[in-house]
Amino acid sequence: MKKIILTVAIALSGIISINAQFNIGGSVNFNTSIMKPDMEDKDKEVSNSFSISPSIGYRLNEKWEVGISLTVNSFDSKQLMFLTDNEGNIGDMIVNESNTKESLIGTYVRYRIVKFNKFSVHGFFKVYAGRGESENSFLFSMGNSNYTLWGANICPVLMFDLSNKFSILANVNFLNLGFSQSKIKNQHTTTEFNFIANTNDILPAIGLIYKF
Repeated sequence: MKKIILTVAIALSGIISINAQFNIGGSVNFNTSIMKPDMEDKDKEVSNSFSISPSIGYRLNEKWEVGISLTVNSFDSKQLMFLTDNEGNIGDMIVNESNTKESLIGTYVRYRIVKFNKFSVHGFFKVYAGRGESENSFLFSMGNSNYTLWGANICPVLMFDLSNKFSILANVNFLNLGFSQSKIKNQHTTTEFNFIANTNDILPAIGLIYKF
């Protein structure tokens, strides 16, 4: 009986030790902008973006962590266009609208560069792939498009330890360096290299981590 209890105790201590290397977390990013054209019109141009990314990480040691993440992105915009005649007179207003949704899965590596008490700075590298769908209504075209995409990006991460279990983090997106490629089904392929992906990514992605 004592041997059984000892065996179970050793097994449980091993499980606890393994679990102690794992963490779960996630980050959220939201941005919106509203602009009213310099016209006597009540309509406005609107641009919104939202991103949520839950993750599971495994700490290799005090500095290195690897993990996987799922990301859902949503972008929508409404832009106004005023038609003019040959003499420059302003005519009817046209509304261009776009709505895009993306689902991505990725793997990441996070490295702690420096630590000051509870505050630390990390380097974050991620490779991802996924699918997206866009609904567009423009002046000369209307319809949906499905596409696949993949890419990689690297950026600094600021982290603050609230306790031994919880930490908050912020991905510093305005220093993001990235590569992405998207291909619309049966159409063209777009490749981008960027420093600051777009204005929707300037705000930091704020997240929370729970350490087992």
